[in-house]
Amino acid sequence: MDMELVKQILLSAEENEDGYINLKSLGKYNRKEVTQHIKLMEKEGLIESPLTTGTDESFKGFASRESKLTQKGRNYLDEMRKA
Repeated sequence: MDMELVKQILLSAEENEDGYINLKSLGKYNRKEVTQHIKLMEKEGLIESPLTTGTDESFKGFASRESKLTQKGRNYLDEMRKA
């Protein structure tokens, strides 16, 4: 698992009140990498995130809709910031 991608996904979920993970901020990662990481993060209880496709260019055709950081995800992000 790419921990930098995990951190970027958590930061994006935290920053966007509408619940979208902005893929522009994850530009160096492809759709497959992001999807795999979101699924793993959901499995680990870091986020709640139904995946969806879309046509909005800002999401490069893919977005995680209504992503929510869990308390575990918030705590993990806080620990990552301290490191």
